[in-house]
This record gives sequence, structure tokens and C-alpha cells, in this order.
Amino acid sequence: MNGQNLETVFELLMDSEKIFELGGERRLYGFLFEYRGGGREYIGVRGRIPYTLAKKINCDPLNKMKICINGGSAGWKLLECLKHDEKDYVSDEEARQLIDDGKGDEMYIEYYHIWTIEGLKHVINCIREYGKINKWAIGNE
Repeated sequence: MNGQNLETVFELLMDSEKIFELGGERRLYGFLFEYRGGGREYIGVRGRIPYTLAKKINCDPLNKMKICINGGSAGWKLLECLKHDEKDYVSDEEARQLIDDGKGDEMYIEYYHIWTIEGLKHVINCIREYGKINKWAIGNE
């Protein structure tokens, strides 16, 4: 990052990408972006990320962009991490059935940890391509 810390690069990228800021929060289509410091610098994206969008974000099979689901290990598989309002985490089998039934977006990822600027740019592009407002944007933490 050419001697700049992640927080500085994050702020510069948020400005150049025209990520909406209100009250110190950076949001794109309702998804919240935040820099997290304190020894383990990363960028968080939160806001109940629906399966369809999470699938786009997770299209980096070798994890070169260092994007981690729910802050876990890079090797976690998307279907193992999906939540559902009625069941909390769903099994692989339940997730596949919901997807087959056309109800994939009833499942979601709570947040991502992003460790690289390339990963952050990838997530921003995925959200823009997805193009839908996060229906849980109002009132989420």
C-alpha cells in the first residue's frame, strides 16, 4: 500500500468510489463499510448479505483477495456459513433445498472481513452489479 496504512487507503478509496457517507457511516445500497483497527486491521462489510450477492463476492476460489466470511478462516465454504431467520445457521442440505426452491435469498451472510484493497474493490463492484437495496439497511447495526 505504498507506506500508507489501511485506514488511510480505505478513506481514499471510499471517496474515489463515491461511497455514501452519513453520520460517519459509509454505505453502498445500504451495506455498511467500516474500517476496523486495533492490532488486526481489516475492513468490515455488514448488513445481511443475501446469498445471491454473497455468491458473487465468494467467486475468488483461491482467496487471493483475502475476504473472510463472518471473520472466519479463508477456507470456509459459503454454504456452511449461511444463516436463515428461522433456523440461524442452515445445513448444506437445507441451503441447497432453499436454493433449488428459489428461496436462496432468504439466507444471508452477516458480514465479511476484507484484508486487502483488491478485495474491497471486488466487494464494491459486486454490490454495484447486484444493484438491489439491502432490505435490512434501516436499523441494522
